Amino acid sequence: MGVQSRQPALVGDLVELSPLQSEHSAALLSAAADGELWNLKATVVPGPDAIDDYVASALAGRQAGTVMPYAIVLRATGLICGSTRFWKIDRANRKLEIGHTWLSSSVQRSAVNTEAKYLLLFHAFEVTDCVRVQFTTAQRPVESGHFKNRGETGRNRSQ
Repeated sequence: MGVQSRQPALVGDLVELSPLQSEHSAALLSAAADGELWNLKATVVPGPDAIDDYVASALAGRQAGTVMPYAIVLRATGLICGSTRFWKIDRANRKLEIGHTWLSSSVQRSAVNTEAKYLLLFHAFEVTDCVRVQFTTAQRPVESGHFKNRGETGRNRSQ
């Protein structure tokens, strides 16, 4: 049984998390172009010069058994709208992290991310029997427009 066959597709009502393939590169780049996400400072999204290395690195991690990368596919259209993955997989200690998630601008703040995270969490806890799942987010401090619109900067209010 190959590494690929141990990574199932995760299917919800809105999205399917499809095991990442090298053939997804062009569709991922198109998804990232929706908002020119490679210009964001808060996360790492592959641009035209980085997409092949991004996918190759994810696939090498899968081959090593430490990463399960996914393309996020909208079920209604079949279009790829982003990517996510399990990584830092530690089967001996039954733990992993969820991260490297990014979504096209047109589906941000929709149910797409919520359902994708639910599918990942369900699979981690109910299928792979993890006892610890950690979310990894951007480590660079940024001021979120989401908070700025509410008169906050994302800093601790006591500061």
